[in-house]
Amino acid sequence: MLAGPHVVARQGDRRLLLLHHDGRLYRAAVKATTDGSENYLLSFHRTTKEKARNALRGVQILSGNLEVLPDGGEADDDE
Repeated sequence: MLAGPHVVARQGDRRLLLLHHDGRLYRAAVKATTDGSENYLLSFHRTTKEKARNALRGVQILSGNLEVLPDGGEADDDE
């Protein structure tokens, strides 16, 4: 699931990934080592398109487009 994100954005030294799986939208934060040889999953949450849009506000989108993602339903968390 993490191998094929629909949107990848840069947020400081982290990458913000938006993924869609089984009708649900997820947001993940990943940090890479300095040499890029390893990645570390920092967080993984179910989200909504509205919350994802807010998370992407002001960050550099490296690939993908949020508009093509389905709404993803209600999120489980209160972020």
